[in-house]
Amino acid sequence: MKKALLFFLAFTFFSVAANAQINLGLKAGLNLASLPSDFESASAVGFHGGIWAKVGAGPVGFRPELLISTKGGETTITSNDPATGFTNLKNDINLVYADVPLLLEFSPVPILKVHLGPQFSFLLSDKVDVNDVSGSVQAIEEAYDFNDLDLGLVFGLGVTVMKFDAGIRYNLGLSKVSEFNLAGVQNTDFKNSVIQVSVGYKFK
Repeated sequence: MKKALLFFLAFTFFSVAANAQINLGLKAGLNLASLPSDFESASAVGFHGGIWAKVGAGPVGFRPELLISTKGGETTITSNDPATGFTNLKNDINLVYADVPLLLEFSPVPILKVHLGPQFSFLLSDKVDVNDVSGSVQAIEEAYDFNDLDLGLVFGLGVTVMKFDAGIRYNLGLSKVSEFNLAGVQNTDFKNSVIQVSVGYKFK
């Protein structure tokens, strides 16, 4: 079901690009990602890259994108139950998503772009690296129980010079990435939080 939906989104994206007078380009850059929750957390550096389109020739347009994006971060789980096999446990969480931002693009001046809109993210893979635990690693990994779909809000700024552009964005997670549930540990929810810096090239 997930693969079929992603194929449909990609097919729709390229169909629009082929049949409409729009701008089309590539972009790539770095992510500074974290997973805010009731646990202590730290950021991780990742990447993103993909295609974008701009529909509309005036100062206001529609900008859909299709990106592969790595997210996650480091979490520290605290337990007061000896049965868990740890007291403070650091885990590295690596998540890979297909991001589909559907953005409004506003240009107050030709060189400057303002982006705002929702983002639908589809989980492609997840990995939890559990460090220094005497208990069950599998139980900790399964306790994260990552959701396949993540809904977020994107807002940012971009600058365009000739066929090149650069931008910075913040992706605010609105839905739960995971509902951590492990005996002996306070249950909590995780949400994505990502700062993106990117560069891009416009084909037309």
